[in-house]
Amino acid sequence: MSNYKYFKDFEGLKTERLLIRKLTLNDAKDIFEFTSLEETARGLTWFPHPNLEVTKDFIKTILDKYNKDLPSQWAIELIERKKVIGIAGFISYFEEHAKGEIAYVLSPFFQQKGYMTEALNQIIEYGFNVMQLNRIEAKCEIDNFASEKVMQKLGMRLEGCCYDYLFRKGNFRSYKLYSILSKKQT
Repeated sequence: MSNYKYFKDFEGLKTERLLIRKLTLNDAKDIFEFTSLEETARGLTWFPHPNLEVTKDFIKTILDKYNKDLPSQWAIELIERKKVIGIAGFISYFEEHAKGEIAYVLSPFFQQKGYMTEALNQIIEYGFNVMQLNRIEAKCEIDNFASEKVMQKLGMRLEGCCYDYLFRKGNFRSYKLYSILSKKQT
């Protein structure tokens, strides 16, 4: 196992418009604004957050992952407004196989402006250049065309569909699986 702490010691990433950084409890109000919406949770495995305490508990689980150096998601902060508009990062990491999986969610109030593609480009570069990954995966529900479009813009390739892949919200849910390989391998 490497000595580098990819998640615990994550120092953040920056683009022209965005700061990708560790979450803090101070982000709870911004995150609740979009995690409380049915529109946000519709294509995801979790239900809308019913109150701010649920959002704080969610953040605490992420903070615990940071401390344990486990795959973690980060805040996407819009620099000009100092506002968290989304969350993205790694939900799995397998050093032995040099692969990881990313997941992401963006406030509907900030969609269709290229923010998620911008953030994920940086996260993918972090995965390839810092974590030395060979493969990065992502998946979306079979009818989540907005998420699928983001993956395509990132240069990810559709590998196939995973039918009845997860049982969530009372139903079996099917997913499209995308991946991108390190430029060293393509």
